[in-house]
Amino acid sequence: MYALIQRAALLRRMNRFDEAVATARMAVAFHRDQARAHHALGLSLMKVNRFADAVMSFGEAARLDPKAVDAWINRGVARKETGDVDGAEADYR
Repeated sequence: MYALIQRAALLRRMNRFDEAVATARMAVAFHRDQARAHHALGLSLMKVNRFADAVMSFGEAARLDPKAVDAWINRGVARKETGDVDGAEADYR
């Protein structure tokens, strides 16, 4: 799993966002119960402006690991981008 997550991160840094999404989707497919896989997918989805889908991915990451502060913060960022300012504020809290 970590190899796929790292690969997705590298692809994002290389501005190869569609490939990053595909790689992160593989990580989720193989490791549905891992918050980090869902978080990687959310980060990749935000790079291709799919904020509503990113909200769902970060939400799943937060559900799997409620103490994952980065999942809550990133879900708030994605929610803000969809116009859900109240939801974003709730996530930030």
